[in-house]
Amino acid sequence: MAAISSLYARAFADVILGHKLDAAKAVADVEQVGELIRSNPELRTVWESPSVPAKQKLNLLDALAGPAEISQQARNFIGVLIEKHRLRLLPEITERIRAELNQRMGVADAQVSSARDLSPEERGARVR
Repeated sequence: MAAISSLYARAFADVILGHKLDAAKAVADVEQVGELIRSNPELRTVWESPSVPAKQKLNLLDALAGPAEISQQARNFIGVLIEKHRLRLLPEITERIRAELNQRMGVADAQVSSARDLSPEERGARVR
């Protein structure tokens, strides 16, 4: 399933960068839907059930996405995952989206050691 997750992650990264979206917000939107699913097993059941028509599943997604202020692109991405029965891969896809965006934008995680205590500004600094 790693290849499938990577395929979806690359596609969403293409959308994020192609539309010049805020990458952190886009990933947060997808994570927000993931949290909704984790905290509401009934929601997962409805979205993964083959007996529930796709239109109803997408209407439910729209009903949740609006009040949660989820971007249209993230909503569409989740909609594709629902339609293609890939929603169960969302946690793995989300991690791969983050990694793909970091790689494309030249961002790397690093652990820094210091001989002295760092100020809050120094601890939160991002280096490019």
